[in-house]
Order: sequence, then structure tokens, then C-alpha cells
Amino acid sequence: SIIITTERKNAVKLLNSDEPIAPICERNNIPIVMASSNSYVGYTIVALFSLLSNASCNFFYDILLLSAENYSKENYHLLNEITRKFQNCSIRLINLSNRIPNKM
Repeated sequence: SIIITTERKNAVKLLNSDEPIAPICERNNIPIVMASSNSYVGYTIVALFSLLSNASCNFFYDILLLSAENYSKENYHLLNEITRKFQNCSIRLINLSNRIPNKM
């Protein structure tokens, strides 16, 4: 069974890029790291939906989405819908804009 180390609400969590990232679960945690801009988060959502639709309920999928910008409210809402549909996942957004040089 899955043991969650912190109280998990079915919502997307926003993290600062300098916050330490620890696994959400003590056991059976599978971390997934993806990167997407606000313009392409729709494709990310399709990929996550496909992955979670075929995932084992014996594991917890700890999804980290990296971005250099904030997602729109609409995209944020769509990501929240994934966590409502699939109880064995969490999504954490990490904005890396302060770590990426302006010229990139």
C-alpha cells in the first residue's frame, strides 16, 4: 500500500525552484519529471493522462513539471483535473525562470 509522508490534497502544488524536492511517498513512489511551456502544456496533459490511465494502482506517481514561466489559470485547472481523476498521483510545478539566463 502507498504511504504518503505529508497530507496530500488533490491539487497541483507550486514549488519555488530553490525548495528541496523530496519524494511524496515513503514507498512505491515513481518520480516523473517533464518540462513544458504554457503553450505546450496541453500535450503534457495528454501524455500524463495516457500514462496514468495505464499505470498500476500499486504505485504513486510523483510528477514534477518544470517550466520557465507560469501556467495559465486554464492550464492549471486542467492539471488539477488530472489529480482529481487519478488518486495515485501528485503534480508539482517548478518555475525555473529565476535560474535560466535571460538570453536563453
